[in-house]
Amino acid sequence: MMARATEAALAFLLVAVPASAEVCDPARFGTQAARAEQIGQAAMQLVRMVERVDEVPPGTADHIEQETAAAFAVRDQTKFTSVVANPLFYPHQVRKHAGLILDNLRRARETDSRQLQALHLSASVALYADLRQALVAYFELDRARTPRRFDNEAVRATSTVIIPTGNTLLEALQCAIRELREP
Repeated sequence: MMARATEAALAFLLVAVPASAEVCDPARFGTQAARAEQIGQAAMQLVRMVERVDEVPPGTADHIEQETAAAFAVRDQTKFTSVVANPLFYPHQVRKHAGLILDNLRRARETDSRQLQALHLSASVALYADLRQALVAYFELDRARTPRRFDNEAVRATSTVIIPTGNTLLEALQCAIRELREP
């Protein structure tokens, strides 16, 4: 079953990304080992980005996940609004998305399979937009409280790292796809 899902996802990637869209710096991303090195550096940037975000106790994180799922299940905007009002909702979102991305990056670095590396990079790139959105919402929340965890300079510094890190992941994915296409 997993093999079929992997094959389907790879087929989609190979069809969905045109060869002309693949920009690949061979020195940084031309081989699986080179990509693994860049992935490791991107992961370290990501860890540094979120390390200052509020810690969320596991029980609170579970509660937020359960309440969010319950609100979506019954399509109750009022219930969802009350979940979002929890001051730890956005820190949880940032940490959750970062954790998922880091897990996929770890798997992309550790695999010997070019196909699996491409899949894990694809998952990381897909989740990155959610992380960026959660960070923006978190910064808005943080601006409204005293004391702040991120002053204006820290927000600027984080913002200047998040875009290049996302671009690194995207370029690594494009190079992995290019490598899969080559005979």
